[in-house]
Amino acid sequence: MLVDHFYHLARSLQQAKLEPAAVLQAAVRGATALTGAPHGCILLVNAAGRVTDLRLNGTQLDPKVEMEFWLKLINEGLIRQVFQRSRPATVPNISVSPTWPRLESVPSLRWRGSAAAIPLLNQTNVIGVLALIHPEVDAFDEERMAALLEAGEVISEALNNALTYDALRRYPEQHPADLEEDTGQLRHDLTAMIYHDLRAPLHNIHTSLGTLELMLHANDPLMTEKLLRIAMQSSRRLIRMVKSLLDIDRLEAGRAVLHRKTTTFTALLNDLQTSVRPLAEEADQTISTAIDDDVPNLVVDHDMILRVIINLVENAIKHTPAGGAISVRAEQCSGEIVVSVSDTGPGIPATFRQEVFDKYFRIRHTERSTIEEMRIGAPVSETPDISTRGGLGLGLAFCRLAVEAHGGRIWVEDAPGGGATFAFSLPSEAAPEPERVLAMS
Repeated sequence: MLVDHFYHLARSLQQAKLEPAAVLQAAVRGATALTGAPHGCILLVNAAGRVTDLRLNGTQLDPKVEMEFWLKLINEGLIRQVFQRSRPATVPNISVSPTWPRLESVPSLRWRGSAAAIPLLNQTNVIGVLALIHPEVDAFDEERMAALLEAGEVISEALNNALTYDALRRYPEQHPADLEEDTGQLRHDLTAMIYHDLRAPLHNIHTSLGTLELMLHANDPLMTEKLLRIAMQSSRRLIRMVKSLLDIDRLEAGRAVLHRKTTTFTALLNDLQTSVRPLAEEADQTISTAIDDDVPNLVVDHDMILRVIINLVENAIKHTPAGGAISVRAEQCSGEIVVSVSDTGPGIPATFRQEVFDKYFRIRHTERSTIEEMRIGAPVSETPDISTRGGLGLGLAFCRLAVEAHGGRIWVEDAPGGGATFAFSLPSEAAPEPERVLAMS
């Protein structure tokens, strides 16, 4: 159903972590799934009309032939039309369209069916174009176009957030002489992160509740329950984010925000299970938890420590491939209680293991794009460098501050068998009432 595709599109865009290239890839995959169109292209355009990045989905041709085909649409066809007019366009029947590119190198499969393209906007400025090809004539009817346009709004918002954050992160590199004096830069960074992290769950809530209204009239109790669950999960996540942002400010200012009470790891991990199980199931991952017999009760701020563990597990879910495993363990070691979260993801390079807990720190990788840089309606130019940046946001910074406020410490190391293990310690200061092993799968 459309709501499932919208939900997965929103989730994929959120998981793209403010990387423009990753947002583009998630967007074109989500749009093809939403509309049933097997072929898609999304491109990013700068103010001069130059194509700075491009992603394809459902390609079946030789890469050179594929690029020749889409270049025709960019320079002479549907994509150029949408860019110049800043409004959607469709080709109801490709076989009779005089403007559709016909190349001998392109199979006749691309000579029939229908196509649609929409602009991706920053207010009124076009920042990109999304184009889709469907094998059926008149496939982009009113209902399908309405869904595509709604998806376009979500994609445009995600792209704007990613581009804003990318520009902010580049500022210190482009203006090194002003770096020490630019005290407003951190505020800009925080604003960009808030845009990304808070808008994704807000959009999930908005979309779920809007569709829920329609489902109530359709009398579909199973879908109604699913939509309510999505909205509730997103709202709880939003509340956790806001609390963490407020706590970062207070903890950095030296203001005590702890509300200590006696709690158990069983209670913490049961609450963890409620929060993260749906995310793990959706990502096709397994989560196991265990508590050693000699782990005592705790005197901590239950909500804050729970948010620390949830942050670490959600971070593991994001960076662990489908079919992977995540384990959460609590044990007593040398008078401390140590909680560890291990995953089977790519791990954290040793050179970054201290910085990863700093605010605004992002692991950076640079790669060459295989797509040539283009200008709408102009000849092809040289290949650009594309910078992709993995983002860990403010979550780990909050974890460090929260753990240190409890008198503990936090670190990251290699996980046994590969991946990363994030661990933190807490002073053992409560009556030792043993816990039992809790399994979660």
